[in-house]
Amino acid sequence: MLNCVKECIMTSQCRGFNYRHDWLVCDLLGETTNIVSETGCIFSDIATWPKVMAGECRQHSCKNGERCIFNGQNQLCEKSYCIEAPVVKNAVSTERFGVYRNVGAGVKFKCDDGYNIIGWPYSVCLPSGEWENKFSCVVEETGTCPDEWILHNEHCYFFAWEELTWSQAKDNCKEKNSDLVKIEDENEELWIEGLMPDSKIWIGANDIENEGRWIWSSDNTTLQYFPWRSGQPDNYNNEEHCAQIFSDKDGGWNDIGCSERLSFTCERNAILYML
Repeated sequence: MLNCVKECIMTSQCRGFNYRHDWLVCDLLGETTNIVSETGCIFSDIATWPKVMAGECRQHSCKNGERCIFNGQNQLCEKSYCIEAPVVKNAVSTERFGVYRNVGAGVKFKCDDGYNIIGWPYSVCLPSGEWENKFSCVVEETGTCPDEWILHNEHCYFFAWEELTWSQAKDNCKEKNSDLVKIEDENEELWIEGLMPDSKIWIGANDIENEGRWIWSSDNTTLQYFPWRSGQPDNYNNEEHCAQIFSDKDGGWNDIGCSERLSFTCERNAILYML
């Protein structure tokens, strides 16, 4: 709890804190009005504590969004939190304990009724002190998709857990009257990454027929959107002719040998009826 006191004194705008003793966690508070009692949580107003507990940072002039640190010789101010709460159109936060605004924090959201989510449902506080929304909410659609398929922007998607070679995955999609997914823009990619059954999957992009000419297996058109990872595609050992995408923090595409076994996503058109 004493660490909570120190952190609050060192952080600009901190007026008090909640100490959750079951979790050994403290929530720094920018305001102390409308406090509600909660089991397992102790509230403390920072004005009741001596500033000397923050050591060399007991008196500082750090700006809003910053905290004081002492490097052994001088006081320094570093970005510590986003000043305002994140705002996402047509969405509300689902955080049980309110919005955490410290750098690196992710605030979880859900879309309003009548909207579907595209991407990873979080807004993240960046080291710059700005929020980055990892998703958007779009008008909900309804239409005809087979069971276990997901409707999105007039297309149906099937996310397969089974790991197959690229050709086997393509054939599996064909059996479902579909093809390996064709990704046409960043929004579609973010939406897919948020639902991928594994950290990497097959997509329909390939240069099997003509090295260096990447096309989609669904319609043989050349790629117009192609966020390759740095240094990719590199056709390592002249054996990489099929594309995979990643859902990790770096994202992006990579060429890989078509005989590797990965999960995959199928895509087909849907008949839509707008709500």
